[in-house]
Amino acid sequence: MCIVNHDSRLVFCHVPRTGGTSIETVPWVGGNSHWGVGRLRDLCTPEQWAAYFTFAFVRNPFDRLVSAFTGYRTFPPVNVREVYETAQALMEKHGDDREAFRAWCRCVVPRWLACDPHMKMQSRFVVDSRPGAVPLDFVGRFETLQADFDHVCRAMGREPQPLAHHRRGQRGPWPEYYDAPMQAMVASWYAEDLNRFAYAPGRE
Repeated sequence: MCIVNHDSRLVFCHVPRTGGTSIETVPWVGGNSHWGVGRLRDLCTPEQWAAYFTFAFVRNPFDRLVSAFTGYRTFPPVNVREVYETAQALMEKHGDDREAFRAWCRCVVPRWLACDPHMKMQSRFVVDSRPGAVPLDFVGRFETLQADFDHVCRAMGREPQPLAHHRRGQRGPWPEYYDAPMQAMVASWYAEDLNRFAYAPGRE
């Protein structure tokens, strides 16, 4: 599959843990990389970037971090064994995934926040450091994934297409995973995302 789909004249910037795997299974979208817009723009001429439909999806940072933890617990990664093995060990120690999540945030996330794509700020994917803005035609939300993808379909002159849900983890609502100190800590890590994408702490 391609990162820039020249046949469909579109570029999908896949931010991890935002429903992108479901979107990439749509044949006319494709894509298989967690590249930011800066690298994606380098694959296009300025004329192509201006003419193609460019889009991404984002997610409430609190919910996304719980999803990352659940994902590492369920789908072992090849390149970050430490993150997966620590999640497993904490689950065995605490027994409760909420307590394990909070311990994982304290001991794992600070070391991986800047480099792991599943924990990295979403702004690092959709903001181009050159102009310092979001150079995309559309940024949808995971919370309204199907409705916003319907918008993408219509923008591409296509009929709306139902999305399958891939890599669904077993977990409760994200507010159950946070106490007040943990919510404040995570809010400080993702302050730019919360402000840029208008997500309010403590609200689904």
